[in-house]
Amino acid sequence: MLKKPPEGRYEIYKGLSCKGCPLADRGTGFSLPDGCGRNGTLLVGEALGKNEALQGKPFVGASGYQLDSSLGRTNLKRGDFTLTNIIQCQPPGNWLEGAPWQYAATQYCKQYLHRVIERMKPKVIVPMGGIALHALLGLRGILDRRAPKRGYTYDVTIGGHSCFALPTIHPAHIIRGASNLTSVQIWDLQRAVSIAKERPIPYKPRYILDPSRTDIHRFRAEALEAIQTEGFWLGCDIETGHSRRKAEDKLDDLDDERAITRISFAFRGGHAITIPWRLSNLPEIQKLFDLPTKRLVVWNGKFDPPRLRDAGMSLPPIWDAMAAWHFLQSDLPKGLGFASPFFSPLAEWKSKGEESPEEYSCADSDAMMWNAYGIKGQLEKELV
Repeated sequence: MLKKPPEGRYEIYKGLSCKGCPLADRGTGFSLPDGCGRNGTLLVGEALGKNEALQGKPFVGASGYQLDSSLGRTNLKRGDFTLTNIIQCQPPGNWLEGAPWQYAATQYCKQYLHRVIERMKPKVIVPMGGIALHALLGLRGILDRRAPKRGYTYDVTIGGHSCFALPTIHPAHIIRGASNLTSVQIWDLQRAVSIAKERPIPYKPRYILDPSRTDIHRFRAEALEAIQTEGFWLGCDIETGHSRRKAEDKLDDLDDERAITRISFAFRGGHAITIPWRLSNLPEIQKLFDLPTKRLVVWNGKFDPPRLRDAGMSLPPIWDAMAAWHFLQSDLPKGLGFASPFFSPLAEWKSKGEESPEEYSCADSDAMMWNAYGIKGQLEKELV
């Protein structure tokens, strides 16, 4: 078992000390970072467990076994990563989240994480689990039903070093009964390494947020050409009193406010329009529905179409992308926010509905079309 600095003299942590931390005398053991970081990716867990404290290394207990098992199903090697934790010792009773020492210990232990980042200069940091997500990005809800943070790419600056972050699921969560998320964790890790090798191109969609009548006509003309010449589909998404605050798979046609506040349309990824739902705009909205699309894409066919028909709209045949996603991955969450990292380049937007409802509305349709075409392609491969 390693001693804490300064009693333990470690070159990488030279000049640092645990004295003053609430876990200085109460936490067990100490760990050093593991792995060479050759692939430019830093994995950050939460705290040491019993085996990690005994060996002085992160991810060597049950969580380490799970992580190694996931990596064993890929061409990735554990030693090519660097692995560390938010807390470099084992808290009393393995209790960190919600413990009275969580905040102070997390803040105190950042000195060690910052030293690792300073030495390694990672291209991508992977917060594993909710504690690491909050400590590194100040965000909560790694698997929030409406606005999950896992799988999305974030720009971060930590300890003066700027890079990307891509949160994923902690191995302990998978061990505790979420084995269906193992493939998701694997995908996230592979994606992180891919980003470290090749920086993603900044995504700059074209959203029409406050359209004039001319803007709507122009969008309709563009959609018509794409539908007629390239076989594109049309997608739409409505906003109601609850739709920006609940996950799509929790919305139904019985218990939610029925009044539509705005509607967005897209026919391909990267281009969308949002139109306020008011009487003067309804004829233009119906003209969009009258386009000769083979399918009208929605996410949750039990929510949007009934409200639109109740409002007097005549709709093309419906293609429920959420149902298609559930058919493709029946053991995974059905929300658009969860599915989108697999198919779209969008940054996480589901938690920002109240900040910019117009942009949020466009992003819903934008992401939905990326997902629809991606899911359709996967289903065609599966069914061949």
